[in-house]
Amino acid sequence: MRWVLWVCSVAMVCVGGAAWAYDYDFDDASQGAGADAPWRAEARWDVVDEEGTRAVHLHTTEPRYISPIVSYIPEDAEVPSPRDVLGYIAGTEGKLTHPDDEIRYFEALAKASPRVRFVEMGPTEEGRVMHLVIVTSEDNMARLDEFKGYTSALADPRTTDEKAARAIVEKAKPIMHITAGLHSPETGPPEMVMELAYRVAVSNHPDFKRIRDDVVFLITPVTDVDGRAKVVEWYYRYLEDYESRLYIPSISPPYWGKYTFHDNNRDGLQISQKLTQHYVDAFYEWHPVYSIDLHESVPLLYVMGGTGPYNRTVDPIAIREWQWAASYEMQELQRHNMPGVWTWGFYTGWNPSYLLWLTNTHNSMGRFYETFGNSSARTMERDLRNAKYAGKKITEQQWYRADPPDERVQWSLRNNTNYMQSGVIASLKFTAENADRLLMNFWQKGRNGIDKGREDAPHGWVIPQEQRAPSRAAYLLEQLQRHGIEVHRATKDFKLGKDEYKAGDFVVKLDQPYGQHARNLLDTQEFPKDAEHRPYDDVSWTFGLIYRVETKKIDDDAIFNIEGLEFVAEPPKFPGVTPSGTARAYAIKNTGQNTLVTARYQLSRYTVYAAEEAFEVGETAFPIGSWIIPNRGSVKRQLDRIAEELMLDVHALDAVPDVAKHSLDVPRLALYHNWVSTQNDGWVRFTLEQQGVPYAYINDDDVKRGGLRGRFDVIMMAHQGGRVSAKAMVIGRDTKFGAMPYTRTSSAKGHGHLDSSRDITGGIGYGGLANLETFLNKGGTLMLMGSAGRLVTDMGLLRNVSTVVGGGVSTPGSALKTKVVRRDHPIAYGFEDVHHVFRVNGPLYNVPEHYDHWIVVQYGTKPLREEKDEDKEDEAKDAEAESDEKEDDDSEKKEKSKNDGKFMLSGFVGGQESIEKKAVVLDVPRHKGGRVLLYSFNPLHRHLNQGDNNYIYNAILNWNDFPEPEPKDHPELVKD
Repeated sequence: MRWVLWVCSVAMVCVGGAAWAYDYDFDDASQGAGADAPWRAEARWDVVDEEGTRAVHLHTTEPRYISPIVSYIPEDAEVPSPRDVLGYIAGTEGKLTHPDDEIRYFEALAKASPRVRFVEMGPTEEGRVMHLVIVTSEDNMARLDEFKGYTSALADPRTTDEKAARAIVEKAKPIMHITAGLHSPETGPPEMVMELAYRVAVSNHPDFKRIRDDVVFLITPVTDVDGRAKVVEWYYRYLEDYESRLYIPSISPPYWGKYTFHDNNRDGLQISQKLTQHYVDAFYEWHPVYSIDLHESVPLLYVMGGTGPYNRTVDPIAIREWQWAASYEMQELQRHNMPGVWTWGFYTGWNPSYLLWLTNTHNSMGRFYETFGNSSARTMERDLRNAKYAGKKITEQQWYRADPPDERVQWSLRNNTNYMQSGVIASLKFTAENADRLLMNFWQKGRNGIDKGREDAPHGWVIPQEQRAPSRAAYLLEQLQRHGIEVHRATKDFKLGKDEYKAGDFVVKLDQPYGQHARNLLDTQEFPKDAEHRPYDDVSWTFGLIYRVETKKIDDDAIFNIEGLEFVAEPPKFPGVTPSGTARAYAIKNTGQNTLVTARYQLSRYTVYAAEEAFEVGETAFPIGSWIIPNRGSVKRQLDRIAEELMLDVHALDAVPDVAKHSLDVPRLALYHNWVSTQNDGWVRFTLEQQGVPYAYINDDDVKRGGLRGRFDVIMMAHQGGRVSAKAMVIGRDTKFGAMPYTRTSSAKGHGHLDSSRDITGGIGYGGLANLETFLNKGGTLMLMGSAGRLVTDMGLLRNVSTVVGGGVSTPGSALKTKVVRRDHPIAYGFEDVHHVFRVNGPLYNVPEHYDHWIVVQYGTKPLREEKDEDKEDEAKDAEAESDEKEDDDSEKKEKSKNDGKFMLSGFVGGQESIEKKAVVLDVPRHKGGRVLLYSFNPLHRHLNQGDNNYIYNAILNWNDFPEPEPKDHPELVKD
């Protein structure tokens, strides 16, 4: 590429055969890399890498898209720059760096410079390694453990009072952490951080000397290492010859990480993926006071400040820090006349599920950048005329965007590097200049959280040991511990107000450093109805609701004086009880335990029955759906192990109960994915594998091949999100660019994992749709979650079910009240008659009145249809008579009665009247024995709504035993 520097004309830049015009002569002393260029004043402390610097200006499309501080590359005789190792600078046209080569560069940098360390954070799901780069002065490097100790002490104001904190601040160094490459097609950040690390390590500029002396700087150069490898290989395989966003193949391969796609930045509550776990571990080790996650999307540089509504549990100091840092960064770039830098109007600041929010919820400051990018290494013209955010055009001046970008910009990867690097350098300067304030704020936010927990109700929560599903209660408690929240357990009975609690119950007091985060996770959320802007993501996440675990909010400050509390250091477990000796049979109550599905597969050699009605044995009541297991072979030994591991109580029976029952025959299960959307099927795969549920993973090729019923009994399909239409599910990725294999090759070693195809374009087509219909006609079952249901409703595979469009319905991640309509239906096993589900926006379904019998569970508790007048009169008389006979003085029952009419339990709901009485789940039988299960929500949403998972597990375990009742008044219309 270096020959280009000498052959391009001064009026054009030519790279890879392409050319774009700008009035930027890099040999002109007033603008480019000439000897008298203005930026050389910034470079006067350094030796300049002239060739690398000329490349910087070559690949920058206009001089206003660069700041002086990044206008040159310093030269160091001992320490290699990225160009020395890789052969090109960051942001070079046509070049993306594979993570293997990034590792090679950082190893070389750390080997040569005493100011750099390169350490492993941990392995990925696919066996690659996530790393951390540490850049600071030699003196600081020798004292890292000391600085970690200081920030750790500041993190707990209970043991570090204000006087001690101020003494620590005089000695401590603020730790700043930036992460790059979380979203893999956002290709710029991993390129930029190589140059940034080098620049901070070697430059003699006073700003960088101060940064090294006064900041311990951490970089995660590639956060999703698996995804970065796939994306770089995808670019060189399919994208490098395209230079227009209007005509280019899909910019992303079908997979990034093993399980997560874009949602790897929605795992901050679950902490389920390796990259999140490594990030959390790094936070607890280092306690950075400031973290930035580098992203790439909107023009030209968005520095996070948030529009609001802000998360109610975030300390106001943090919100002010967001705005303080954003203002500093904007003025730093704008004093160099870099246009298009803005804040406020893109993102709310409400949802805490993002990776960097693990800092905001732990008294640090977490922010992100969105730098404009092409998801490619090619320069492209970008038309911004119609781009709007927060209802305003991006090209218009606003109070939060003083200098908007032009309507059209010629944008390069180097421009992206310039903006992002300039912003991070500004943040590093901000941190160095305000070190004492940021460190003291970190301590103060922890102090505020403790005080707020003591002064403002609620003061804590009690999680009773006795739960319908002990395994989910154990999971909730473990999740609190993962979030650094202290949990205690009572060693004796105690009383709070009028309520009595038992020894063994768990107590979460809010007078702890992360007490406000405990409030965040355990309390309900109500997104403001009058919010000016739409929610950015899910608006609720109440752990007790999404896990379906009983939690009790405590307003009584006597919680701080409970005697005999023991700190819970390890994740709690509730081993199930098994009977001693032998019995004719055994039983397990079905109260909605997620681990029942795991148990069934572990008992695959044995017969297990589900009771089709409730029954009693002695004084023990077993609800409908409970298990009956004949004592055969070594089943008792297996049940002993299962009770211990899966937290299930096993009961001995003298005889097999005389009750209607059916055998739980596990199906030949397939999870079908297309190549358009693999986002949600990754969460399905992760959840099924966590529960030990085996499945075949099939794609469009399998469906087009046909013969599905001979291989599978049940085919499930994940929610497709809101943007994938039924048509897109059928026609798939565009075929106009030719066949696109997703197979492993010598140059694309990351491809072909998880699944592969010789051509991922074209979808299943109408032939594949016909094969799905044949599968149904031959008795197969389709389980379609969320918007996947539109494949059958909109494409004609299902009669008498229509998709509801409009109605102003909005449920962006909300807990909504629901009611079981068909108590005898296995999908409802283990759920209480009135319960709730966690619903993200998706389709709703209508059926004619005479098909109401297809509805298993409905939204709300109102009758499905308006009752006849005489029925209403009779019901009113019965209610009046019952009222005369019954006196209710129980305050708890009164409170429950008062709340019975509440439809939304947490979150936000728009168009309530349009969603109430609609189906949560439809079981639609077909004329030849097959059936379709339609879920109007996603029961496996991001491994988050654990309490809804049994909607899927029940269907898997009872797939061939669904009852088919006669429809009311229409006995001839049992099937379609």
